[in-house]
Amino acid sequence: MKPPVCRSVAFQNLFFFTVFSQGYQAFASYTRDLVVAPGHEKVLGYCSICQSTDYIFMNADALDQKGWDAVVTKMIKVYGAPVPDSDREMLIQYLTVHYSKTSRTVQK
Repeated sequence: MKPPVCRSVAFQNLFFFTVFSQGYQAFASYTRDLVVAPGHEKVLGYCSICQSTDYIFMNADALDQKGWDAVVTKMIKVYGAPVPDSDREMLIQYLTVHYSKTSRTVQK
């Protein structure tokens, strides 16, 4: 059985090369703008490997910190998202502050 595309080392290398050499412009037409705040670039970088940022907006009204923790954990453990432990909490914090059911900054 072939691993999912997002687990492919070659795909990850291509993704990071494209993102960091193009300044995210390569994905501008596929993603909605996220709130620019600490953690923004990491959320965009890690989450856009396998999906658009629409996933964040679709779940913002339903998830709180516990929910985003579960989603980030699932993306790492089940889908193989290459998120180091040092960045995991930053992702959860950013998503909770800006895209949760208790957030006031959710952009729909």
